Amino acid sequence: MSQHSVIAFKGANSYPLLFFSLLCSRFKESGSTMVEIIDVSGQENSHTLAALQTSFLGMPTFYWLKNLSELDEKKRTFWIHYLSSYQGPNTVAFFINEATSFQVKHDHLEVSISDVIDQQSFINLTSFFCVKTPIASASIKRIFVHHDTIPLDTACLLMQYAIVLGGNMDLFVCQWLDKIVTPERSLFTLSAALFAKKSEPFFKLWSGIHDDYADVFWVAFWSEQLWRAHHFVALSQLKQFEQAKKIGARLPFSFLQRDWKLHKPERLKAAHDAIYAIDCSLKNGGSAISLDLFYSKFFAQK
Repeated sequence: MSQHSVIAFKGANSYPLLFFSLLCSRFKESGSTMVEIIDVSGQENSHTLAALQTSFLGMPTFYWLKNLSELDEKKRTFWIHYLSSYQGPNTVAFFINEATSFQVKHDHLEVSISDVIDQQSFINLTSFFCVKTPIASASIKRIFVHHDTIPLDTACLLMQYAIVLGGNMDLFVCQWLDKIVTPERSLFTLSAALFAKKSEPFFKLWSGIHDDYADVFWVAFWSEQLWRAHHFVALSQLKQFEQAKKIGARLPFSFLQRDWKLHKPERLKAAHDAIYAIDCSLKNGGSAISLDLFYSKFFAQK
């Protein structure tokens, strides 16, 4: 890693927080270079520049600047421009999404980060992160019996479980794996189907997972989804795409790309008001069937 002055990790969507946390810890354990984490969003540019432009007793430092794509436009533009020509004396690494333009120079390194990984990639991860406590290959196979791929951060979480559980991994996989792996993707798919106004796939998926969570979870989940969707559509219509992009975090990719055009802000606000009414009803002894009524009215645009 120290052979490059700049390392740009690029991913399609979300910032894999757990993965990068483990990566920085792995660098620290190697002892080959000092590792420093800088939150550039929370401090003056001049302070960060001073650190990047100097070295301690001639020894290079590995600086992790986290997610540059989440910075405001002015600050992000400054750092993208500065790092595109950075030559040292340290190594600077950061994450950006694929929508953010960054010109890689000859001594820079670009690393593509996938949102999901397959079994072989998971084996590669475990061999890199779990040097002191290798994970049994049988445990890895059990994880991928029902899943071709799993989210990157979920894979990192499962590695931690496997190290702690050891021989009890079978029981864990049987009772808890679907709670960790499947729901996250299912929730994303469920939300995407709702916003795409595709009732048949929505209700098919809803019938299979609605009992996995309490009613109060669904109220909170849809409240956030609708709140973000409302502001994303409103800001997009005003062509304030930078602000819309920030508020669009945790919304389905299909909605952000095209399905938002199917909605009007006032209808999404009305849907959010309906969820609020359901919340009040449930807390006063109302029936959870009100959620099913809400879905039906949403698809009927009532």
